[in-house]
Amino acid sequence: VFSSPCSLAAILSQPVAATLHCDAARETQEGCSSLLKAELAQEEAATDYRFELLQRDMKRNEAIKTAEQPQKGEVHEEVPITTRRAPPLSLVTLATSESASEQRPAIQGGPPWDCEKFPFFCRPEVDCPGMTKEARMKQKVKIATDDGHANYQSWCAAYSSYAETIPLCLFGEDKIEFAKMMYQEQLGLGATEVDAFYCFGSGHCNNTQVTLDTTVPESEEICTDIFGNEWKNVGWEDFRSSVKAVLGLMSEGYISSAALADAKSNTGVLAMAACAQGNFACDNIYCKENYCDNPSYRRQYGWAAWAL
Repeated sequence: VFSSPCSLAAILSQPVAATLHCDAARETQEGCSSLLKAELAQEEAATDYRFELLQRDMKRNEAIKTAEQPQKGEVHEEVPITTRRAPPLSLVTLATSESASEQRPAIQGGPPWDCEKFPFFCRPEVDCPGMTKEARMKQKVKIATDDGHANYQSWCAAYSSYAETIPLCLFGEDKIEFAKMMYQEQLGLGATEVDAFYCFGSGHCNNTQVTLDTTVPESEEICTDIFGNEWKNVGWEDFRSSVKAVLGLMSEGYISSAALADAKSNTGVLAMAACAQGNFACDNIYCKENYCDNPSYRRQYGWAAWAL
């Protein structure tokens, strides 16, 4: 939090008022220039620290093979981490870990799915136990169903994470509760920074089409309106590539119009993957409830929402 009247954030958001503040500051302080330099240094230090936390969390998650016991998380943004009942493996970790498949033996035909402990993955609409090797391989290049609809079976790739949150989205139709629980789960998984960047870059923070009552079929129509039919042909390989690109863009910040274009393109792929999984509308509410109006996230990643 920067409280100086010469705050860089204040000048960027209210240039006229900030200039007047700076004129006054010259009479009572050492000068606006030195203050801005100090705040720029603070801003850069905060950026480095946040990205360091992100990378550390990602490395920690990749190293965890099992999570039957709750893990001790790290505090981000002074929000307490709640006890998680799902293993600490997010879709982001799956995307960035070369050995991610080894962390999900059930998907590789290993131990059986625990339908009693994680019933979501055994619902008829999801049916992870009945997922064939052919279906798994097909999702690498196309997550959506063959007829171009959301593929709930794609959530088998994240077994057994999101076992309590995603059902609220796909079947419970409680997007607010989903947004609250998902933030806590992503916080524990070390994925909130990526999510924040995704929210701004993909356009969720500026999207007014989605409401609390938007259904999955309606969200598919919205996805087609935004992305055309491209979302129906996005696969896990595209998702993995875009997550890696997003991590690089997050560390660099806004450096050029090309970086902005890359941010929109890669977060757009993540949004299309959400369309293909059925959680696009829930993601929109999740973003608006947790990131879009958060001053810290806006200061850090708001540039990704700028128009090209």
